[in-house]
Amino acid sequence: MKKALAIGWVNIVRFMRERANLFFVFAFPLLLILLLGAMYGGGFDTKVGVLVEGPGGPLADRLVAAVEDLDETTVVAYDSEPSLIDAVQRGRADGGLVIPSGYDAALVEGGR
Repeated sequence: MKKALAIGWVNIVRFMRERANLFFVFAFPLLLILLLGAMYGGGFDTKVGVLVEGPGGPLADRLVAAVEDLDETTVVAYDSEPSLIDAVQRGRADGGLVIPSGYDAALVEGGR
């Protein structure tokens, strides 16, 4: 066992003495990740599906407007809960928000 550890230690020491090894094992992968991230990293857009059940109201409209105002977020309106769930499951929307009927009244009354 001691011989195997000694061989391993010698290999580590030899590896660390070569500056090129240190560059290509540690620095180069990080630089490559930063370069590719800078080239292809922008433009991420989150799609949020929104379903307003019932007539909605001013508070429901304010909630939808607040989601629309988020950076890099696109709001897509849906007519039914099954279509919203289907869109999220198929990847057409990253998430879904269902605003139930009576949302405004529940907030005004202090409900949840």
